[in-house]
Amino acid sequence: MIAFTMEVISLKMAATLKGLPKINFNNNTIITFGEEINTPIPITIDINNELSPIEYHLNSVTFIPSESSSASTEKLDYFAVDPSYGDVRIDPALADHPEGVFSLHIDATQKSTRTSVADLITSVHNVKSSSMLKFIFNQEANHLSLNLDDFKTRLNSALNTDSSFAQISVVIGMPRSHSDSFKNRSSVCFHALRGDVILSQESAISVLSATLNGDSTISRLYQAFKVANIEPCSELERTLSSGIVVSRVTLFWIGVSLLGLLILISFCLYSCFIVRYKDCLDEKKAAMNGSEEHSLPRKKPCPSVQFYGIQHLAITE
Repeated sequence: MIAFTMEVISLKMAATLKGLPKINFNNNTIITFGEEINTPIPITIDINNELSPIEYHLNSVTFIPSESSSASTEKLDYFAVDPSYGDVRIDPALADHPEGVFSLHIDATQKSTRTSVADLITSVHNVKSSSMLKFIFNQEANHLSLNLDDFKTRLNSALNTDSSFAQISVVIGMPRSHSDSFKNRSSVCFHALRGDVILSQESAISVLSATLNGDSTISRLYQAFKVANIEPCSELERTLSSGIVVSRVTLFWIGVSLLGLLILISFCLYSCFIVRYKDCLDEKKAAMNGSEEHSLPRKKPCPSVQFYGIQHLAITE
């Protein structure tokens, strides 16, 4: 799983320039897209884009590796900027790049005078699945959608007010139904940062876990929004788990079928054993009978008795 998060950090207008055309560029917004989170990407379409008085240009790109990846990079040409609207285009090859935060410095200039109007900084988060976590809520996904913005605001506010969580921020995705035995549960994937450094799962859990933080503002916030647990966010695990979920009736009949098959196989094996055992006994009995016949002594034949008639006696005399 590869997830990208594009965040507009700041919009610094040139204070000395007045009467300049309006820049249609949302400030401090977050756009998340990738395999893990299904978020629609808005596309600006305007047939009069050539008449736009503002032109956007990508000035430079910097990269900050994540906490779990210390690899630096020399290849930074994964991005392009739409000259008319400032939309950031990302090369899919970025998925093979090490995890980290890219800072895109975009210049907005007025076409007629070629004067700089604003300096835009856009942050692109290249997040691997090994750094993604998810909140598990004891509420349905449609109810969570209504309260998710409030939860994001209050969570980041709680992190900012606590000195032990200095510069910690959380980027949260879209809610979805949680695939387990509890039908009224939902989950939302997120990743945490300390400044511009993406935190590993272990560091994020140590910061956001209610068990480790005890009776704190975060713990009370979790109770208010019914946060049940924090788990790794993995699309593969969720796909496999949702694929093997079956009803209890189906499991019952599968068990009955397996038990019947086991009984049938046992009966066949038992029948074969009885037949073979009977044959073995017959062979032993036949062998014993044959040995007894050879061991008994043979009886001598009785001499034959000859009978003589009267005629034979007369001749003899």
